[in-house]
Amino acid sequence: MSRATRVELEGATYHVMSRAVARMAVFPDDEDRRSFLAGVGRLVSDGALIVHALCLMPDH
Repeated sequence: MSRATRVELEGATYHVMSRAVARMAVFPDDEDRRSFLAGVGRLVSDGALIVHALCLMPDH
């Protein structure tokens, strides 16, 4: 069951986390990791996202 939609506040800091199901890999290979990081990089470059810290874990 998913969580209820949260209220978004301008200027707020959010902790974002995603977990895999049944300990499966979130990113099956390095190409998937690079693609995800490229997308995050584009959002940062466009000013749509500020990243203070980032950690990619195999199953989180």
